[in-house]
Amino acid sequence: MSGFKKDMAGMYYIINPNGDRIDIIKSDNGWESGGSHYKKLSDAKAEIIQKIQDGGSGYNEGGLATKKYMNPVTVVDNRKNK
Repeated sequence: MSGFKKDMAGMYYIINPNGDRIDIIKSDNGWESGGSHYKKLSDAKAEIIQKIQDGGSGYNEGGLATKKYMNPVTVVDNRKNK
């Protein structure tokens, strides 16, 4: 799955649009992420990606951030007219 990076000791993580890190940790019974247990790593990755896309479970708080400018710049032509 795209977006996931491998960390030390076989742990995987992804950064959600809010900038928070979501970890998938290897456990004795499979994989764990955010209190959920998964048998296969691919199942964990697929569910987390789906939650991020749906914006659920606190993984996402909206779409792209828009940049707002405090003082818009206006261009003034200061050349004298002849």
